[in-house]
Amino acid sequence: TSLLFSAVGSQISTVAVAWQVYEITNSPFQLGLTGLFRALPVMILSIPGGIVADRMDRRRLLIITQALAMLLSLVLGLLTSTAQIRVWHIYAVTFLTGAVDIFDAPARTALIPLLVPAEQLASAYALNISWRQIATLAGPFLGGIVISAFGISTSYYVDALSFLSVIVCLFFMRARPSPPAEKKESPLQSVRGGFNFIRENAAILGLMSMDTCVNFFGAYRSMMPAFARDILGTGPAGLGALLGVPAFGALVGSGVVMAMGNPKQKGKLIIWVTLLYTVGLVCFALSRSDSSTLSARA
Repeated sequence: TSLLFSAVGSQISTVAVAWQVYEITNSPFQLGLTGLFRALPVMILSIPGGIVADRMDRRRLLIITQALAMLLSLVLGLLTSTAQIRVWHIYAVTFLTGAVDIFDAPARTALIPLLVPAEQLASAYALNISWRQIATLAGPFLGGIVISAFGISTSYYVDALSFLSVIVCLFFMRARPSPPAEKKESPLQSVRGGFNFIRENAAILGLMSMDTCVNFFGAYRSMMPAFARDILGTGPAGLGALLGVPAFGALVGSGVVMAMGNPKQKGKLIIWVTLLYTVGLVCFALSRSDSSTLSARA
């Protein structure tokens, strides 16, 4: 429950950051820089983050990352409440939050096997994914409502409170110790082994390459405030809907895939789904009404 609350809080904060940057700057370029500062930690720290999560006590690492994330949200809230917020503050906090998440996400995933029996592991992973999908759907909608009703600073305080709930649970959580590694590798050897595994598996290499291209050339999410305000003429609530409705499509898609069972031609299925995503993106670019826009986003 605390994980769901925290994920919802993070989504609320995401809406607040996007809307506030555009409100301060009125510049699509500076709005796009928000996405850049969010992506930089992924490009720089992904490998070190995975190594640290693999070698450090996961519960302790999560307490540290959640506390840092809470502090960053409080900083944005206080700066906004006192009318001292500047766009560079948001860029800096966005970068630092992304850096914290790089260490937080793998540690959170690696902690699950230490909390549940092996026979319940699949259910635990499924529940974790479901909670995050629900948060991705509900969080932006709630974020838009909170900003419209109570202001941007309140959304940051809600996010900070959500991290506090996770920290409290982690302090009382008792996880099994991590199993000892079969052999001690240096960080460089671990990185080399990971790249070798990807290179030797054509299917994984192809999937990662396709996903990288789709996300790199289709990184339009940062522009949503400009689309919401300047094209659709809506406010924070409309922005929240634009950011949240894709999660509804993801839930429907997950249900369809589960109903299909284990399709034989998975490669063709992925290609068709990617093409469908492209069609939806084109429809979104051409849409000028709320209903058609939300349908294309889903």
